Amino acid sequence: MILHGYTFTSMVPADDVLAVINMYAFKVSPYPLILSIENHLGASMQEEFAKLLEKHFKDKLLTAPLNDDGILPSPVMLMNKILIKDKKRTKDELEQSHYNQDVVKSGEIYFEFHSSDWTKRMVFMTTDFLYYSYATQDSDDTISIASFSHDFRESPRITELHHTEAWYWGTVDPQAAIHYITEYIRKMKSKEATVKLTGDFAIRPSSQFTGENVLLFIDTNNSIKKIKIKSKSENGHPRYSIEEYLNAPTFDSLYTLVKHYQRIPFSVKGVPLILRNPIEEPRNFEKEM
Repeated sequence: MILHGYTFTSMVPADDVLAVINMYAFKVSPYPLILSIENHLGASMQEEFAKLLEKHFKDKLLTAPLNDDGILPSPVMLMNKILIKDKKRTKDELEQSHYNQDVVKSGEIYFEFHSSDWTKRMVFMTTDFLYYSYATQDSDDTISIASFSHDFRESPRITELHHTEAWYWGTVDPQAAIHYITEYIRKMKSKEATVKLTGDFAIRPSSQFTGENVLLFIDTNNSIKKIKIKSKSENGHPRYSIEEYLNAPTFDSLYTLVKHYQRIPFSVKGVPLILRNPIEEPRNFEKEM
């Protein structure tokens, strides 16, 4: 995925971005196209990204020097070629770059995976990520960042967590969104007439304001309501809140906002309401229709 950090833009699949670049690269000019990449990938994902570059650009991609005399080629020599500007780093350098970040907290954590067994992992937190070791750590010694194995995983940024949630819809036309939820109500009622749908919800990006979102939910009368989720930047980081409240609490992500209102009710015209079941995004819903 490609993301512009600390902005209200959403993630875009790298495969889609490269396909569009390839389509329009030389529509206006045949001179070389330079892609400057801010690379935050681990070693294995760099290999996967390199495969995507080769897949889309094929012989347009410059993968080796044009000559061995040490003289840089001219723009004419590079016509219809795509050049990648990036810093090639070894796996050790990649690991070290993670360790050099500001560490907020470090320690150990226990995970319960598919079995009932709890396994211990070493972890450390920076301002943006949670890192945890992939292999089980059996030592009871004090954990240090330098002692991390090369095989670790990186969690998504907290501002990206909503992208994997069933309640978060991609770009959906507002009228189509209402249609989908109307069909959802009809379908659920046809299965069980007395089913309670109050609080079932979804969130879609705003069609009017970049970076803002709309909360769609079903009220006590089985009517579809919507509330804007406002966003603002504080110290370079996004904060989210429900528009209905003058002194509404703010949250560091849509994910934490939803988790809060699944436990703490908000008021809809004086009636408290808790978010309950996510309404699947349209493309999943259509498959069931």
